[in-house]
Parts: sequence; C-alpha cells; structure tokens
Amino acid sequence: LLERAGMPQGTIEMAKEVVASCKVCRTWAPPPSKPIARTSLADNFNDEVLMDVMFYRRVNDADGPESPYCLLIDDAVRLRMMTFMLNRTSTQFRVVILRWSSVYGVMGILKCDLERGVIAEDLQVFLESKSIRFVPLTGGPSGRHTQTAVLDSAIRSSRKVMHRIDEAADREDVTL
Repeated sequence: LLERAGMPQGTIEMAKEVVASCKVCRTWAPPPSKPIARTSLADNFNDEVLMDVMFYRRVNDADGPESPYCLLIDDAVRLRMMTFMLNRTSTQFRVVILRWSSVYGVMGILKCDLERGVIAEDLQVFLESKSIRFVPLTGGPSGRHTQTAVLDSAIRSSRKVMHRIDEAADREDVTL
C-alpha cells in the first residue's frame, strides 16, 4: 500500500519495524499457525500401514474415466506400494492387503479412512483372521505431520509421477 502511494523504500522498511513493535498493530495481526505434530510414531517396519484410495485420470484424456488405485504406505519408513483396483469393494481391498502381505509380511495395524469396502464386515473378519488391527483415520487436527497429510502428500507426488509416465509414453508412442 505504501509502495503504491509513492513512499520511498527506506521509509517502507522503517514502517515494517514500527508495525512489528506497535502494540496496537500486533493485536490486529493474525496469530501465526501452530504446527501440529503426531504424538505416536511407528517404531518398526510393517508395524503400522496407512492406506487410501487415489483416483487417477490420464493427462491427455480429460473426459476419460477416473481409475482407482490403492496406496499403502509403511508409517515407519514411508515405503509405498500402489495397486490398481477394479472397484472399491471389500474383495479388492483384500487383494491389495494380500499383495502387501505376500511381499512385506503381515502388517500389525492398518490405518485407513472409513471407505465402504474397508469397513465391510467380511473385510473386518478377514483382518481379524490375519491378526491385523484396523484403526480408522477420521477427521481430527490437520497439519503437515498428521497421518492424513502423509497420505495426501504421497497421493499428490504419486499422481505427478503417473502424469510424467503418461506424457513420456505419449511422446514415445507407447500404449499403457
């Protein structure tokens, strides 16, 4: 505002210092955001696994269908596994969990939002039979270090990688 009014740069810098030390100005300043950190962390690989569904649409097919992919992330070491899903039924989630278990072993705790296919009774029975404890990820505080933020960040980066692969395949005239 001062710059647009034609104030010299030196005066603008002095105004910043005055505003920073002024009691009246500080009462109107918005409070700084407080980082929210998690209170519990996974100790070992495969103790806790986070799961979420990502929807992906090819870059050059804006009107095409969105395909569901299930993303699993180990909470201790952030190892990821992504699996294409035909749909979001409990049967498909069972396939994803069995695929993870066949490669990395049976997880201790599965943390996921309340997907219909995950909270289905048959999948819950399956999880109990494998001694996998299900912990729902529901709402709660948001921030950079929460478990849902870890999933959201992984989904964003995975989607970027998939877009790059699609673009490279188009350039090379390869059908995926």
